[in-house]
Amino acid sequence: MTTADTRGTDELAFFSNVRYLIILLVVALHSAGAYNTITPWWPVRDGSGDPRMDIIYLLLLSFVMPIIFFIAGYFAPQSLAHRGPRSFILAKLRRLGIPFLLGVFFIAPVIVYIAVYTKTLAAGGVPPSYFAYWQSFIADFFSFYTGLMVMGRFNQVHFWFLPQLLLLFAGYAAVAYLRNRGADERLAKTPPVSPAVPSTIALLLFALVTWGLYSAVNAIISDVNWLFILNLLQSRPASYALYLCYFSLGTYAFRSGWFVDGSIPRYLPAWTAGCIISSVAYMVVGQQYWAASDPSVGLVTVFTFLRTFSCLTYLIVITSTACKWWRRSSALDRSLSESSYTIYIVHFLIVLVFQLLLVGSGLPLAIKYVVVATLSILASFAVSHYLVRPFPWLTVIGLLIGNVVLFFVVQPS
Repeated sequence: MTTADTRGTDELAFFSNVRYLIILLVVALHSAGAYNTITPWWPVRDGSGDPRMDIIYLLLLSFVMPIIFFIAGYFAPQSLAHRGPRSFILAKLRRLGIPFLLGVFFIAPVIVYIAVYTKTLAAGGVPPSYFAYWQSFIADFFSFYTGLMVMGRFNQVHFWFLPQLLLLFAGYAAVAYLRNRGADERLAKTPPVSPAVPSTIALLLFALVTWGLYSAVNAIISDVNWLFILNLLQSRPASYALYLCYFSLGTYAFRSGWFVDGSIPRYLPAWTAGCIISSVAYMVVGQQYWAASDPSVGLVTVFTFLRTFSCLTYLIVITSTACKWWRRSSALDRSLSESSYTIYIVHFLIVLVFQLLLVGSGLPLAIKYVVVATLSILASFAVSHYLVRPFPWLTVIGLLIGNVVLFFVVQPS
């Protein structure tokens, strides 16, 4: 018998391993952005694209972020019980809000400027200075725009994840606060939780619910479109519905005792087979879906089903496999886990730098992808582990100085 607020961290250490693995896969996902055929808006484009990169991009896109939201949801009840609602929200505001503001003011403008610069040059135009662009970018932010994305204007880039996760944490804490009748006290009186094997029927029902919700939202706003709400939230609404489902599943999994004492879903070989089959089908259908300017109802239906079902199979296969065989953490595992959050924060700009360096190198696109993904993972870990985490204030100062340097150096030519 294990209580919710004393559940051993060692037995759930595999979640730390899974988290950093998924973050590294996010780096691999973004490394493919310059080389596939389905992201022509990517800040750095290198050639017309390689369909093999479409497969990598679509495959990783289908499951990496839902798994991150599931893990966040899994540990939310324990953190809330330990801190209480007010302290829980304040802690999340510090951890997510501060990096978000620094990111959208001093990292996102550089990333979007790279896109404006490269595309303006390709069109034969003269790019604006970085300082002029930064001013317009920040002014755009304070316009508190609501609507669909406008390319070249304010964009949260990969920092969209932070306010969306903060919103889910706040909603979860508000529900718990109301259930506790407004008493702002620690919620550690959670009843004991026994290990429980996830029900196969319940998981399949979850897949159907997520398919229905994802399909319904996708019918209103296609998942290829980004929606801005006051420039504070930036999301693909159908995907956000999926993230909400997986965050909620994570909180339910914790309270139900999933993964405690190694309790994992039954029929892992069958789930693995389903993962392989649905992934192959999803990649084939996904390429058709993203290439179609006006996909048919049948194509949309098949795409949304395969996206949601394959996502669930990846969650089950990855977490169950790690729970069974990756429960111990080496020194490298611990370092990568401790750095995973800051790896996410810093990686995007690093990816773009390596993509820019390889433009015109003459290497095949597949080789460029491997080089960019490998170097970006290594560099993001090094920056996170040796700079950002041990010297956070020095990192902030360096970020400010770097932008000031760009103000004077990057001028119209």
